[in-house]
Amino acid sequence: MLRQRKNENILKEVLKVSEGNNEPETMCKKRTPERIKKQKNLDLHKENKNQKRVSDYYGLKTT
Repeated sequence: MLRQRKNENILKEVLKVSEGNNEPETMCKKRTPERIKKQKNLDLHKENKNQKRVSDYYGLKTT
């Protein structure tokens, strides 16, 4: 019975702490949604740049 109360108290404390922190929990800073979005934009920019280089090399017009 004492062990059960102790576990309940611990659970209550954990819930209080988690309610106070509304930010989503992430494992590391590198995988935050903002950074993922920035990386996707950078990848798209690189891809467009590479396509332009290839088309310029072959004398094709880019749209």
